Amino acid sequence: MLQFEAYRNGRPVQQVDLSGAYLFGQDEIPLRADLVTDEQKIRCMKRMPGPAGLAITWDLGGAGCYLLTTTRLPERAKPYLLNLELARAQLTRLYQKREDWALFDHPKAKTVNAAFREVHDLFVEALRVSVFDPAEGARLADACLARALTVGEKTAMFHADRLVLKRSAAGGPGLAVGCRVDPERLDAEYQQRLEACADFIHIPIPWKVVEPTERACRFSHVDAWCNWAARRQKGVHAGPLLSFAPDYLPDWLRVWKSDFESLQTQVAGHVRRVVERYADRVGVWHVLGGVNACNSLELSFDRIMELSRTCCQIVKTLAPRCEAVLELALPWGEYYAHNPRTIPPLLFADTAYQNDLRFDAFAVPLEMGIPVEGRYVRDLLQVSTLLDNLLPHGKRVHITACAVPSSVRVDPRDAWGGTKSISEAGRWHDVWSEAVQSRWMQSVLQLTVSKPFVDSFCWGRLADAPGQVIPHAGLCGPDLQPKQTYADLCRLRGGEDLPEEPDKSQEKE
Repeated sequence: MLQFEAYRNGRPVQQVDLSGAYLFGQDEIPLRADLVTDEQKIRCMKRMPGPAGLAITWDLGGAGCYLLTTTRLPERAKPYLLNLELARAQLTRLYQKREDWALFDHPKAKTVNAAFREVHDLFVEALRVSVFDPAEGARLADACLARALTVGEKTAMFHADRLVLKRSAAGGPGLAVGCRVDPERLDAEYQQRLEACADFIHIPIPWKVVEPTERACRFSHVDAWCNWAARRQKGVHAGPLLSFAPDYLPDWLRVWKSDFESLQTQVAGHVRRVVERYADRVGVWHVLGGVNACNSLELSFDRIMELSRTCCQIVKTLAPRCEAVLELALPWGEYYAHNPRTIPPLLFADTAYQNDLRFDAFAVPLEMGIPVEGRYVRDLLQVSTLLDNLLPHGKRVHITACAVPSSVRVDPRDAWGGTKSISEAGRWHDVWSEAVQSRWMQSVLQLTVSKPFVDSFCWGRLADAPGQVIPHAGLCGPDLQPKQTYADLCRLRGGEDLPEEPDKSQEKE
């Protein structure tokens, strides 16, 4: 059992918020464990031996509030000081990335290197003081952690700036910027807003919507969007073709849940119908959507991989020139700590790569800002590290469904229910607002452009609407009034100014 004690303002914390907290082991794979707060301590009862680390939401005042991790620690009778271990892990991560990015002797990295040394010295002081005064040691550790997070983000952005220059000098294709569309919205105002901010559109194709009853397909909305994209010379990403999410699978398919051969036949038939219909209009197929994180059919690992292989084979056979993409939903993998029938994201990526699935790229959704598993706020260094971890697979990467709130107002119409305060998920530097949302978008876009293996950046929603997972995450309000994020994305995409107000008198296209 691992034990931690924590301090705030010189006093022991009576009850630590364990929302979103979990244990992880080797390769940061989440572990099944029971976490409780008891007698001013956090007790972590592991179900397997060996060192483990704790991931927990931690508020650092002006630096923000993030889901942070300790290093992996061995069990011992004496509780660890949580404040100190969080600071130790952040310094370790920052040290490793400075080495990976070759910044130790970089002539232009003197500022970030000097800042790292200052933070390191502060940690040493916190470590020394904590031996005889844990409360003061915790205070110093929190100060160290706050500064280390700031230095980490500055280091990540410094590295990104250098790589952006190299990518520009290489003269290769630039980063495509897109937006996911609402298939039901076909009005002219919506389409004009979209045309100004996106090089491509991502059209969702939920099986439950296009085939609500068996063999009764409805493709009218997808047809309309594909036609619009062709007229406007926009690229088209579409999918997922297969997902196990409850709002994706048609109800009638569950009849075949216990008959895998029939289920496989139904899946193959659906994928074949969709790809044959749009093979000449879709450039990037999102073949699998989050099968690593959601397994509502409770299939075994082998059967998930068999369905994955079948879908990829069909896409590459019917549309050999298109790009086949596998989505790594909830890419930090917290879900695996609570659901043994899921697959950790990097393990799924490794298995897909080693088993020669016919696919071309990974899709990584970046959704943050609600107190729901997998969507707590992370800092930019963690985002950059996540993308770098995919590099050894030798596949291209698409950043999809980017979304953070532009407000902390609770909306019970949101897909996750709005039963908690958005603030419980953390914050990036400051309380979520349009300005903070825009700064986050610009920072993540800069990180994305800097990775030469990343091909596209896609925002999750053009306009706010009921039922969205991340509330207030659209580029525009529900009335299509542009937010600051929309204006800045238009400017960054092509040096364009904010488009003029659309002519609402136009007929639907």
